[in-house]
Amino acid sequence: MKATWKTNPHLRCEIGELEDELTTIYEKSIGSAETNRAVATAAAVTPQKVTTAPTVKIQQTIQPTVVPYSRKPLNTSTPMEELQASPTASTSRPMLVAPTDSDAEIDEQDVEIDEQDAEIDEQDAEIDEQDSEKIEFSQFLTDKCENATKPFVLRRLVAEFRAKSNTPRTQAAIDKWLTKYRATIHQNLEGHSLAKQVFLLQAPVHVNLETTLQKFGKTKVAGPSDRRRLTGFLSKDKSLKLGDVDESKEDEETPMKHEPWFFGRISTQRANELLSHGTEGQFLVRFAESNGDDLAVTRRGVKQNNHFKVQNVDGQLKIGNRTFMNMNALIAFYTTNPIFSSSKRKLYLSSPLQK
Repeated sequence: MKATWKTNPHLRCEIGELEDELTTIYEKSIGSAETNRAVATAAAVTPQKVTTAPTVKIQQTIQPTVVPYSRKPLNTSTPMEELQASPTASTSRPMLVAPTDSDAEIDEQDVEIDEQDAEIDEQDAEIDEQDSEKIEFSQFLTDKCENATKPFVLRRLVAEFRAKSNTPRTQAAIDKWLTKYRATIHQNLEGHSLAKQVFLLQAPVHVNLETTLQKFGKTKVAGPSDRRRLTGFLSKDKSLKLGDVDESKEDEETPMKHEPWFFGRISTQRANELLSHGTEGQFLVRFAESNGDDLAVTRRGVKQNNHFKVQNVDGQLKIGNRTFMNMNALIAFYTTNPIFSSSKRKLYLSSPLQK
């Protein structure tokens, strides 16, 4: 075979080509083996990944501090620009937002509300303090009236209270307290205490107050309608006498004292005031101002009241040309007959004014 390959040129050519192909395949296989060996070597020296416990990434969180609204600007140690420029500002620190106009307006409203609340608290405290002082003032007046017998000089009374209580109130303020106390004195007192304080404090005497005082004794009232004052009082048991009151002619001496229409010793002005609450034709009987022995019948008119004098003549009552045995007979007659008659009108007595 060997001799044939050497001696046959054609066969030598084929064998040479085959040899070249085998050489090429061998070289490629050798190169591939080298590559695999290099990879294996590299893999052998590469450190193996060691399985460890999972790493927990801890992120620092800063809780924002709640700061109450205040007029003062926010005081921070780090300027706003540095906080916003910091690389960790978005992850480790809360984002600070500049206040808006609406926030400033809310702050102003809150401050205004706080100021109003404080003002209301001060007013409430002032009212409580004044109420306490008014009670003290009322007790002071009661104590002063306990043993007094003559009307007070009101301004001196107020000055004495200010000095005694060391109150910060002005003279004018306490004058108002006294005026209100005198006007409402009948709401808290009765009997002798009422009469005494009305007299000593020179309280205004209106219609209802005078009627109330007459239940406890004989009264004497003087002064114009807007400044009527109690100038005299004598209790029914005569244990209390104040001012100037006529004891010689007691209302209790007349048999008319229990009659609903008899009002005793009152002035013409007072009679008009009482009848101002009545209706036309209503009347009352009183002692005449000109003569204490005579009587007067006052009738409520349309535009003005009518006053008829009744003379006491030898124990009988005379009005005009007519004479009556007593006042009941006179009233009964003039309820059906005119007490005054003219071509234009006729006047009758309708019903007595209730006390």
